Amino acid sequence: MFVRNSLKFVATALLAGAVVASIAAPRVLLAQAATADPFAIPESTDNEAVQVFVQRLIRSFQTRGEDARSPEGTAEYLNRMDAALDQVQQKEVEAPTMVLLSNVRGQILGMLVANGDETAQQRSDAMVARLKQSADPEVKAFGEQLELSAKIAALPEMEPAAQQAFIEALAAGLGEGPLNQQAMMLAQQAADRLVSSGNTAQAVKAYELFAAKLESRNEQQVAPLVAQLRGLAKIAGFADMQPEQRTAVIKELAQGFATGPLGRGSVELAEQAADALEGLGHTDEAAAAYNEFANVIEARGEEQLAPLVENFRGTGRRVGLMGHPIEIKGTTVDGKPFDIKDWKGKVVLVDFWATWCGPCIQELPNVRQNYDLYHAKGFEVVGISLDDNPQALTKFIKDAEIPWITLFPEDEAVRGWENPIARHYGISGIPTVILVNQEGNVVSLNARGAMLGALLADLLGPADAGAGDAPPADPAN
Repeated sequence: MFVRNSLKFVATALLAGAVVASIAAPRVLLAQAATADPFAIPESTDNEAVQVFVQRLIRSFQTRGEDARSPEGTAEYLNRMDAALDQVQQKEVEAPTMVLLSNVRGQILGMLVANGDETAQQRSDAMVARLKQSADPEVKAFGEQLELSAKIAALPEMEPAAQQAFIEALAAGLGEGPLNQQAMMLAQQAADRLVSSGNTAQAVKAYELFAAKLESRNEQQVAPLVAQLRGLAKIAGFADMQPEQRTAVIKELAQGFATGPLGRGSVELAEQAADALEGLGHTDEAAAAYNEFANVIEARGEEQLAPLVENFRGTGRRVGLMGHPIEIKGTTVDGKPFDIKDWKGKVVLVDFWATWCGPCIQELPNVRQNYDLYHAKGFEVVGISLDDNPQALTKFIKDAEIPWITLFPEDEAVRGWENPIARHYGISGIPTVILVNQEGNVVSLNARGAMLGALLADLLGPADAGAGDAPPADPAN
């Protein structure tokens, strides 16, 4: 997913389709990244040229053709990417460049390992060993970080005793010696990994242990970190709490907004709490949480906090849509008025997207295939474009032969992330796809991939024989 306000060039969740947000390279080089052979090894090894090379590889993966999207095709593509990155790593490059290359390679090899590639782990181990032997302290430290990250990834598969020993070793680094951001990050990653694997009881213990170790330092500057870890421990325990207990945690977090400085950490903790409630299926509680946070922050009466209040209210409005109608009004890209109420009786996919969003482009063939299968049975799509350039958008729609309606503001001031519909529903990452049933009520806030086809089959019945036989146009071409 492309998330608004991503400021660093990081290659994360490639297989899930996350897009690189920005790098320091000039626009002319970024244009080259979009058009050149993605596997061409750069002649120069300066950081700027390598950044463009890496972005080119990532974009090519996100927009690869259908023949490379099968499990076998994906594995082959990832192996080609790894081989190209390895070739650049063998050259003499600066420390930041080596870290960038290693970061991306590490993620690619991790995905190959997860998909059963027997050689990927060996390649990963060899890369880490080489990094740890580097004379450059930055590169060596990154190699050690990758080694620890690999252990964190494998944490759910460890025996309980080994799990506990690893957590205690991470905690020991927080209680003594100089406190560094890397140690904190790895500790939190370990606890987060336990949460994502469903081991919430062990995660709660880990967060509490890390908090206790930090607190034992008796240093005032670590107090916010202690509070954040204890907050995360409570959030991790949501699954085992009663509704009134979860509500009490939300109110406690909200009260932290009432007075004093409003820090980034406290805002992120509140968002994590609401996200956790949504992830557990408690969408009404999640919506109430966002509104509670917005109410307390708004009561401060500080004008500079108005965007945060708006974002919380919008997100709460979107999360609370399940089982309720959605309001979508706007102007189509060719200047016609649109109101989703006119489509009552049909199943409608509301798709927030943009032509510059890699994950959005990756999902388009799936949407087109389902459109071809179910359109005759009453399935419609309305795209809400977060593009800025109407000419580029129109050309893309024409070239990709997109048959459904796309909304695009006539007013230049409210294009892109300022799109009024996107702001109304707190859209901060795309693609965001919302499915509406025949009664006009939302039935899914994330109708992507195979889930879309399953939902349509449930709402409209099996696709008619022969429907969708014609292959959809590939928007990447």
